[in-house]
Amino acid sequence: MQRANEQHSNNGLVMTRRSLLLALPILPAALSTERLDCASEADRLTDLTQKTFWDPQSAMYRAPVASAETVASDPQHDRGYVLWPSIEMLHALVEGEMARHGRYRARIAEVYDGLEKYRNAEAHAYNAWLDFPGNVDRYYDDNAIVARVLMKAYRVTHDRRYLDRARDVLDGFVRQGWDASDSPGGMHWGFDPANRASRERAACSTCMTALAALEMASAGIERKRYLEWTEALMDWLMRRLQDSDGLICDALEPPN
Repeated sequence: MQRANEQHSNNGLVMTRRSLLLALPILPAALSTERLDCASEADRLTDLTQKTFWDPQSAMYRAPVASAETVASDPQHDRGYVLWPSIEMLHALVEGEMARHGRYRARIAEVYDGLEKYRNAEAHAYNAWLDFPGNVDRYYDDNAIVARVLMKAYRVTHDRRYLDRARDVLDGFVRQGWDASDSPGGMHWGFDPANRASRERAACSTCMTALAALEMASAGIERKRYLEWTEALMDWLMRRLQDSDGLICDALEPPN
């Protein structure tokens, strides 16, 4: 057996067992400092992103310059972001609230209210861009993300309107995109019948819907029903979209 003060060398570093034992008490403090640094950086990036892209006058996320995810529009909404990057920014605020309770609660409410301009109440869904008569450009994966993020917002804020809206979107719109026939089955990607790609049964919409249903089940909302739906979604995904190399294909196009 080696002595307690015997030296050990690795890549040129020398440490005795005694010095290692002496260092152990300071490790939790070091790890705590590292977590604090990560939290501070997360705060900085979240606040900077909000300051850079959130336009309080139009109550939406807008880019300084046009990009593939922005829309050329009237002066108030020009270079506004489409739904999915906007909902992902809301997701960042929700995660921030989970880590820093009370810090982002008001911003979550502000962004939630701003996203109303994308929503079509009759369809129980959010459009990819601002709602207007005849706009049917909406997607099941986008709306599944909305439902998931709003459930997370409910769980951290206990604001009932987030729960109610999440259920309205998931059961009122997203569920109608689920094809349980297995011919070909799966979740539709888009809603617009004029868009051929809407017929695709996509991995993104199937997985995002499963995640949203799991959020419901985790919160104790109709747990059995949502877990059964999750199992059906993932069973279809693994049977129909998993390739022989184990990777998941993007989508099926009917009649495949």
